[in-house]
Amino acid sequence: MGAYFNAVSADNPSNWWRLADPGGIIGTDIGGATHVPLFVSSAQAGPYTGPSSDGASTVHDSVNPSLYNVTNPIPLLNLWTIECWVWFFRTGVDMTVMTIENEGVGQRNVIRFEAARTIFFFSTLGTSTMRYNTAVSDLTWHHFAMTYDHVTLRGYLDGVQVASVATVINTTGNVSVRIGEEQGASVKALGFFSDAAYYNATLTAGQLLAHYNAADLVTVPPLYLGGGTFDVTIGSTTGVSGDLATIRNSVRRTY
Repeated sequence: MGAYFNAVSADNPSNWWRLADPGGIIGTDIGGATHVPLFVSSAQAGPYTGPSSDGASTVHDSVNPSLYNVTNPIPLLNLWTIECWVWFFRTGVDMTVMTIENEGVGQRNVIRFEAARTIFFFSTLGTSTMRYNTAVSDLTWHHFAMTYDHVTLRGYLDGVQVASVATVINTTGNVSVRIGEEQGASVKALGFFSDAAYYNATLTAGQLLAHYNAADLVTVPPLYLGGGTFDVTIGSTTGVSGDLATIRNSVRRTY
């Protein structure tokens, strides 16, 4: 296995979705706790060109449902961390990176990439919000993370803490995970997602920086390998869920 796999494994993720399955129908959980698969009705699968060469990515095209599990199988404790790699293909709208939530009672802990290219981290459990107000580039891989230590909620970008807020969150109960949108199929994203993970522990800044530094191919654009056909010269598309803009961006960035 590669350096990124070893770096994440050393920190014992409770759930870790590599998003590498052909066809993108199920994201297998290789974490150490109870395995929770992620489901999607018709996502498109990317090749092994994610942020780590021993991982892969799945594209969310803002039309298909997110990668999700809504059975609330994950225990939310007083200490936790979420992280995910994303390559966004557009700006101008708010797009969710990752959320852990209990839809039944409206509880959410969310990382969101905003229309202004800023990052919004928030928890409805403690009604706490924080922002990173420097514009973040799209069309490149970024590593997003949010941690909680029962005292402070912290947000990270590419292994560096960029926001924090003091808060006490009621962490009683279980949550589900959703990648690429929030509950109610809102704030949908357009981009490639790779290596999402949840930890029943508060990862340190050093651990998250180690994850970012261990990843290779961070500057390598993903290639679209979904179903259907397309012709970028005349703009016709069949069966690719309106994802032609994604294809064109990938071609331009590659060549």
